[in-house]
Parts: sequence; C-alpha cells; structure tokens
Amino acid sequence: MTNIFRSKKVVVLGAGVSGWGAARYLIKRGFDVVLSDLKPSTPPRDAPKGVDLLIGPQDENLLAQAHQFVMSPGVSPQSELYQMIKNSGRDIISEIDLALSEYSGKLVVVTGTNGKSTITKMMEHMLNELNFGKSLAGGNIGYSACDAADQNPDYLVLELSSYQLEQSLYHPADSAVFSSFSHDHLGRHKTLDSYFKAKWRVYHWLKLGADVFAPLSLKASVEEYLSDIRLEERSHIKYISPEHVNQPATEACGQEAVHNRLNAWLAYSALSSFVTGISEKRWFSALKNFDHLPYRFQKLGLRRGHFVVNDSKSTNVESVLIALASIPSPCCLLLGGQSKQESFAPVIDKYGEKISRIYCFGASGEEILGHLKSCNSSIPLESFRNLEDLLRILASRLSDFSGPVLFSPGCASFDEFANFEERGLFFSQFAKSIIGP
Repeated sequence: MTNIFRSKKVVVLGAGVSGWGAARYLIKRGFDVVLSDLKPSTPPRDAPKGVDLLIGPQDENLLAQAHQFVMSPGVSPQSELYQMIKNSGRDIISEIDLALSEYSGKLVVVTGTNGKSTITKMMEHMLNELNFGKSLAGGNIGYSACDAADQNPDYLVLELSSYQLEQSLYHPADSAVFSSFSHDHLGRHKTLDSYFKAKWRVYHWLKLGADVFAPLSLKASVEEYLSDIRLEERSHIKYISPEHVNQPATEACGQEAVHNRLNAWLAYSALSSFVTGISEKRWFSALKNFDHLPYRFQKLGLRRGHFVVNDSKSTNVESVLIALASIPSPCCLLLGGQSKQESFAPVIDKYGEKISRIYCFGASGEEILGHLKSCNSSIPLESFRNLEDLLRILASRLSDFSGPVLFSPGCASFDEFANFEERGLFFSQFAKSIIGP
C-alpha cells in the first residue's frame, strides 16, 4: 500500500459504491481522503468519519487537492477529466487496483455482458457451502472491491465490468469466467470491437497455466474480434458446450432454467480448475439452496398455473432471448425502456413460438414496435407511454390469458427509473395483485 502512494492525501472520484469503498479502505489506513462528485447524494450509513466531501464541478481546481487520485469505474480513461489528471502528472489508480494492492488470497474474476452477477454469487455460495474458509463476492455486485478485499477472505470472487477492466492493471487470478458477449455500452466504448477487447483484458489477469471459462457461444466473438489472437491465448479458453450443461450431474444443482444451468457449469468449471478434492456432484449439490438474485429471471409466483417472471435486469436483446429460452409455454412478453439502438426483430425471429403477445413501453416503445412489425408475425403487438400505463391495462386484460407473464425489458431503465432494481421493484409490486394465493 505504501508503495502505491507518495503521500497521505488522496482524491477519490465518484461517490457511488466504489468511491465510498475506496474512501473506507484509505481512511482505515491513515490517509486523508477527499471524495469528489458532481452531484450531492446521501452518504451510506457506514460512511467513514474524516472524509472531506467535495461536491461540484470536477475541473482543474481538483488538481490542487492532491497528487494522487483513485478513479471510480464511471470515469472513462478517455474522458476529459481523466486526461486532465493524467496530463498534470498526478498518480492515478483504479478502485480495483487499490482493492487488490494488499490482497494475497485466491482470486477468481468474472466478466461478460449477461450472467456475470449470477455466476459470481454462485461461486461465492459454492465455496461457502463446501467450507473453503471465508469466501466473498464483490466488485460490480454487492460489496465494492475495496470493501470485499479489506475483509481478507480466503477466496475473493470479483465481478468486473468492462469499465473496471479497462481502468485496471493486471492481477494474478486463479481462474476467470467470460459469461457472454452482446451489444452493450457503446456510449462509452464506441464500437463492439473496443467493448470486447476491454472485456478480454480478463485473460491477462490469469496466473501462468490458468484458464478462462466461457460458453461455446462466445467462440464466434473471439474469432471475430480477436482474429490475431495468439495460439497460447486460445489454448487457455475452455468452452462449455450444451453437452456439458445437459449432463446428469447438472440435475444436482436444482436449476430448471437453461441459462442458469449454464451459469452453474461455468461457476463449477472455474472453481474446480484450481480447487481440488471435491466431486462434481458435491459441487453442484452445493447450489441446491442457492437463492436467485432479485430481478434476474425471478419467478414471483403462479397466476392460473403459470409463472410471473421478473427479469428487470434484462437490459439488452440478448438477455431477452436468454429468458425466452427458459419459458416453457407461450408468454405475454413486456419489452421497453431506454433502448441501446439494437434491433428487437430476433425476439420474434428466434422465439416467436414462445410468445402469445408483446406489450412495449417507455421511451423506446414505438421504436421496438417498429422492429417487431417488420417480422410479419401474427403476434399481437401494442405500445404504451410508460410502464405504469402498460401494467394498468395488462391487469384488465389478464382474465382471457392463462400463460406466463415475462417482464424482460431488454432496455436500460433510465427513462423512468434510477436503475433496474427500482424498475424491478415496481413490477414486483404490480405482480402481487395478479398472483394467486
């Protein structure tokens, strides 16, 4: 730690989960911390004493505060703010690098467009169920990386976004998972090529001889965006195929949804690659009492014998397709929010037989409707101004419909809600009114 910073005063940029985690970490080690953010927000209950909150413009005046800066993931290395600090000769470190600066236990890293949170929590759960010392998940989920690493667990499973990976140096991980890849975050990365390569930095974290585990579906992206990849790198990608997922051992994990069986296999493969002495069945059995994360294909209950599913975490088209793959019968599908300029046509083209009707909503409702109409399908389509209007009308129409209800928006939530959790809570409250006793 003392080798990272030249003095005892540090500016942390961003007063979110990562920023406050970094502040706690530094205060505990005797540093003077300035926490800077553009907008005021309520400090967390466990906010450390002694942090100097600086709210307002993040401009050249910040440079007078300190010679050392910790960056929260939201600060892009391409941003004017980052470049200003870099060009001034100040020291810059990411929150992830700070978190791992003193950590010496076993490390697993997980990235991907969809599925990474579930896989991360599955690994934490498996390790704790099988009594492998203290195991914690953190990073882009739950604990910040600093808060998780500061507890010095025996095993640390970090979910890392492309933002966190592109900011950080490489750290020796025992294994890694690349869960999936699809259209996302182009507002920051500009191109899919740049987005994929930010994710692929996860490979360079691996210890000598360790592997990246990925679904077979990722192979096409590897070949497209890493056409010049070295043979050495290719040999350390271990693909999980449908044949793996359908093996009898998977039944022990108690996961019904196809995508969660795949997640379970990725979690098992990454851990068993360096944690030995445990049978395959015991690994999967450890997931029997795994609680699904809220708003990720969360089955809220039955309505007329069919599940109402809250998949508010679905923020891109790929995640809608993943959800539809696990729906057993034609559903009422709810799509909408703030789109990421993707075509929704694949929803009908690939899974039209699993959909009885589609209701769209929000800022991109009409746009999505246009994509779906181009499919020349007989599926009834309708668009509503916002989610509240849609749910009010839906409640009045459900009497003549007995299939599943799938809330899998496929869009960001920011047109109506602060985040996907707030949107998910809104839908869950509605669902209580239509789910039977």
